[in-house]
Formats: sequence, C-alpha cells, structure tokens
Amino acid sequence: MAVLQDDNSSYLRFVQLRFINDRLVNILPLELQERTKGLLELQMVNTDDLELLEKTGQAFRDSPSHRRIGMLATIKRMYVLTSEHSKI
Repeated sequence: MAVLQDDNSSYLRFVQLRFINDRLVNILPLELQERTKGLLELQMVNTDDLELLEKTGQAFRDSPSHRRIGMLATIKRMYVLTSEHSKI
C-alpha cells in the first residue's frame, strides 16, 4: 500500500483498520470471508465525497489483495462526477 502523506488521520486509521480487518477475516470460513469483505468494501465506498474516494482509490491501487476496493472507489468517484455534471 502506498503511504499517504496527509493530515486526514481518521482516513489513515480507516485504511489501517482495513488491513487489520483482513487478518481477522482470514480466520472465518471461506463463505463468510467473501461476504465480510464485500460488506466492508461497500462501506468504504459508501460516500459521495470525491476527495475521500480519490484517496481510497490511490491507497489501494497498487495492493494486489486490495485492488478491488481501489477500483470500486475510482468507479464510484467517476459516477459521482458524471452525476454532478449531468445536473448542471
């Protein structure tokens, strides 16, 4: 994961919690692992905050095991941008 140079400590804690959570999830049976990861990913992109979505996309972009969350954040950011633009 790329280290973000940022004052947003709550965001950095959220990213760190993602990695800690992954370790705990690996203890669960496989079916529950996938469900749990999916729910966490939904929570991580459940925002219209463009800056937060951009940071999330960047933070997880280069992490092979978390690339999906980076892609989801990037897609959600593009969706929010196009939605806002179409309202104009």
